[in-house]
Amino acid sequence: MEVFSVYLQRIADGNAVAISLTGMIIVFCALLFISVFIASLPHILNLLNLLPDEEAVSQGGKSGASDDHVIAAIGAVLRYRMRGGK
Repeated sequence: MEVFSVYLQRIADGNAVAISLTGMIIVFCALLFISVFIASLPHILNLLNLLPDEEAVSQGGKSGASDDHVIAAIGAVLRYRMRGGK
């Protein structure tokens, strides 16, 4: 039992508890800040008018190219690269 009290005394002498609590508080605050920033990002982008309108998103954002053409282009590039093309 004496060995255990020696280890506890060394922890108390080195301020390990205070240092670990300080580190946990710093990490908690950083994660809290990141979480609040991510949650408020859509509102910030709406204020800056950087998000597309909800109507454009709900319509699928048709840009003129059909999905079949896009899939065919991706397949052609993958086949070219698998055969050794750069």
